[in-house]
Amino acid sequence: MRLVQDAEVWTDQLKFLKNKDPRVRRAAATNLGRLGADAKFAIAPLRQRLTDADPRVRCGAATALGEIGPAAVDEMIQALTLPDKLVRREAVWGLAKIGKAAAPAIPALARRLADRDASVRKGAARALGLLGHLARPAIPFLIRALGDTDLLFCRMAAWALGQIGPAAVDALIAALNHHDKYVRRESAWALGQIGPEAAAAVPKLIAILKADLEESSGLEESSEPRLPKIQAHQDTEVVYFHPISDTTLRANAAQALGQMGGKAMSAIPVLTAALADPSDKVAQAAAVAIDQLTEETCTGWHLKAAG
Repeated sequence: MRLVQDAEVWTDQLKFLKNKDPRVRRAAATNLGRLGADAKFAIAPLRQRLTDADPRVRCGAATALGEIGPAAVDEMIQALTLPDKLVRREAVWGLAKIGKAAAPAIPALARRLADRDASVRKGAARALGLLGHLARPAIPFLIRALGDTDLLFCRMAAWALGQIGPAAVDALIAALNHHDKYVRRESAWALGQIGPEAAAAVPKLIAILKADLEESSGLEESSEPRLPKIQAHQDTEVVYFHPISDTTLRANAAQALGQMGGKAMSAIPVLTAALADPSDKVAQAAAVAIDQLTEETCTGWHLKAAG
C-alpha cells in the first residue's frame, strides 16, 4: 500500500485498520503513522490495534502512535503496560522521540526500568535521560538500575542521571564506588556533563586519580608486609592489580574535573602529576583538564582587572 498523501482517503485507511488481512491492517497503520501529527484523528483506532491478534499489526500501531507525537502520549503510556515486549519497545522509543512533551510518561517509564526485556529497560533509560531535569522523580529508579547485570543498561542509567543534572549528583558520586567498572566510568563522565554544579564530586574524582599515583610511586616505601612471591608456571599469566587500574575511569575522572571549572582548582596538583601517567589516554585527559582550569582562572583575573 502506497503512502497516503490525499486527505480525502484517510477514511479509507481507518477502514483498512479493520480489514481481515493482517498485512492490510499493518500497512494502514504504517500509512497513518507517516502522516505524523496530522493523524490525530486515528489515535483511537490505532489504540485498538495495540491488542491486535497479529504481532506485526500491534507493533505497527505502536510505531504509528509514536509518529503522531504528543497527542498520543496517553496511548503510549498504555502500550508500556501491554504483555507484548515488541509493543513496549516501540512505546519507549516513541516517547523518546517526543521529548519534553512526554513528561506525563515519567512514572511509567521509571517502572519500565525493571522490565523483563532488556531493550525496553534501555529504551526507558534513554527516554528519561532525554527528558532532562523533568525526570527527577525517576532518580531512585535509576539508582537501582545501576546495579543491573546488563552492563550496557547500567551505563545508560548513569547517562540518564547525568542528563537529569544536579539533583542526581549524590547518586552519581555513590556510583563511583560501584563494583561494575562500566558504571563507575559512566558515572564519572556524567558528573563531568553536569559541570560546576557537580562540585561535590571533586574530592572523590581527585581520589580516583591520586590512588593510582600513590600506588605506583609508593610501592617501595610501603611499610605494609609484602606478599610472598609465587613461582608461576610458564603458561601462567601474572597480572598486577592496583586500586584504580581502569585507565578509562581515570581519564573520565580527569575530564570531569576539567569540566567543573573553578570549583575544581584543588585538583591541579593531582592532574599535573597525572601528566606522567603510563596511559596516554589519562595523560591527555589531564592535560586538557589543566588547560580548562587554568584558562578559566586567567579569564577570571582578566574580568576582575577589567572591572
